[in-house]
Amino acid sequence: MTWGSPRADIILKATYWLRSQKADGKQVVKSGGDRLWFEDYRMHRLDGPALVYANGKCRWYVRGVDITDDVLMWVHENGLPPPSKWTDKERVFFALRFSDTGGVQ
Repeated sequence: MTWGSPRADIILKATYWLRSQKADGKQVVKSGGDRLWFEDYRMHRLDGPALVYANGKCRWYVRGVDITDDVLMWVHENGLPPPSKWTDKERVFFALRFSDTGGVQ
């Protein structure tokens, strides 16, 4: 199944809009405002949360693995600002810490 296939369109239905993103994959925006990032059909994002709800809450995924608890603990233990206030520096630290492991280290 590819993103442009009829089956993908059926799965996404009329409530989703698909648009190309940077090299980190595809972003799906639901009609209610929730945003999800995918790569290889798994939730995945290395420069921020892979699931951002319309109400502002976030979940972090790398290669389909929910690493939200690991990310929040890592932020706390390292005295980092909240993810919503990250600069490129913190995003790079995040990608270096979590990219190779899918959140498990």
